[in-house]
Amino acid sequence: MAKITSIIDIGSNSIRMVIFKKSSRFGFHILNESKAKVRLAQGSYNNNSNLTDEAIKRTFSSIYSFVQISKTYKARKTICVATSALRDAPNKQELISRVKKELKLNIKVISGEKEAYYGALSCKNLLYTHSFLSLDVGGGSSELSIVLDKQIKQTTSLNVGTIRLYELFFTNNDYEGARAYLQKELNKYTFKNVPDTLVALGGSLRALCVLVIKQTKYPLNSVHGFSYKYNDLKGFFKLILKSNEKELVKIGVKQDRLATIKQGVFIIDFICDTFGIKNIVTSGVGVREGVFLNDLLKNKHKSFPANYNASVRSFIDRFSSNTKLSSYRAKIGGKIFDILSPLHKLDTKEDIHQDGKGDKNYHKNLLLNAIKLNDVGVSINFYASKEMSFDFVQTGLLYGMTHTQRIIIAYITKSTNKTFIDDKYFDKYKSILPELTKLKWLCLINNIANALCLDCSIQKYDFEFEYDKTNAKGVLYIKSEYRTFMLDSALYALKLPKSLQIQF
Repeated sequence: MAKITSIIDIGSNSIRMVIFKKSSRFGFHILNESKAKVRLAQGSYNNNSNLTDEAIKRTFSSIYSFVQISKTYKARKTICVATSALRDAPNKQELISRVKKELKLNIKVISGEKEAYYGALSCKNLLYTHSFLSLDVGGGSSELSIVLDKQIKQTTSLNVGTIRLYELFFTNNDYEGARAYLQKELNKYTFKNVPDTLVALGGSLRALCVLVIKQTKYPLNSVHGFSYKYNDLKGFFKLILKSNEKELVKIGVKQDRLATIKQGVFIIDFICDTFGIKNIVTSGVGVREGVFLNDLLKNKHKSFPANYNASVRSFIDRFSSNTKLSSYRAKIGGKIFDILSPLHKLDTKEDIHQDGKGDKNYHKNLLLNAIKLNDVGVSINFYASKEMSFDFVQTGLLYGMTHTQRIIIAYITKSTNKTFIDDKYFDKYKSILPELTKLKWLCLINNIANALCLDCSIQKYDFEFEYDKTNAKGVLYIKSEYRTFMLDSALYALKLPKSLQIQF
């Protein structure tokens, strides 16, 4: 696969392009993301689906700009896909032929089922949910996919989108007609084993997510991976549907979403109600990422390797100055985590049940990822690396993690080499974090592992733990081939809980 790849997605409402750069076999990051709101399908649903001359001109001009951007970034490969608007348009060849002739770019018109597949593929690899119903609301169509245990079981495309509904029903406020139309589309298909979690894709549903974040006063301003309960927000959905344009602006709807937000809310509300959805998770990825991953993972059954995280890998590829040392540091941290388990009680049966994670290595894996990312801030500013690390990590670890997991990892990296824990970050994100005691244990283990590797040597350490169960206290004995004043000083400076002593 090319090192730099451009993916162009021609939708009914907008054209978007993402330029990806590979940093290792499966590691990648985004170099550029561009968008043009060309409204390709505007006026087509009352015009026998024919694209208007004005829409074709806007679209061609935008594709021309995207091609220039791709050249600037030296993309070696460009994949261009088109969805509902071109699928439906009898005169689509006019645009396709012109783009091929003048821009030397092939537009691949994909089926609705393929569009649904690409959306589901991106979500199953770049979100933390394993089983879900994905809903991708576009301008001309909406795609549904059923994913069970990360396996795509069903893909469906409905001729229901924000622009289509607007032109056919919403101009006359014909909500009943829109409801009947949507139900008729759903009745064409049989849906089995639908999970109670819905993953929301598409610009309209991301705009809805922004409103929900504001409405609920959520502490983290991040759309990808944001989750909420459908029943908790049903009233808010109804409010949006009843609001006029001025009221929508007061709620927080941006100008470029005023024409589509109500139809998007109408569709997701109908789907959630129909299938008994309990949880909604918003996705920041979609068809473009799915097309890219389809190419990247073509020899890997369209899935990343087990326990692989794309964001962590990308950070290590780009910013880690010594991957061998960071991996060894993580190995030591894992050993210390295991031997101190009687004290910290993380990932015990009781802890797993309490957190409801169902993962026997939940906290340990977060710790190991944090240890590997301890030095990523050095590449940006050595002298302010720890001050920057929190925001850098929590905003960059987008893929495959919950917001809580991102904040925990950021919190641990922020506290590296500190003799105290910065509680102000805990106070800000308290509503989505575990109790402070758990975080302090993770930070402490990180700092012990970091202290033992402070001189950048990779020496063998043996650990023994003497545990006084009656008093819930213990002594950690650390043995090595040699000890230095530097390591002694680092361990001595650690602020230990009263329940733990360290002898080196």
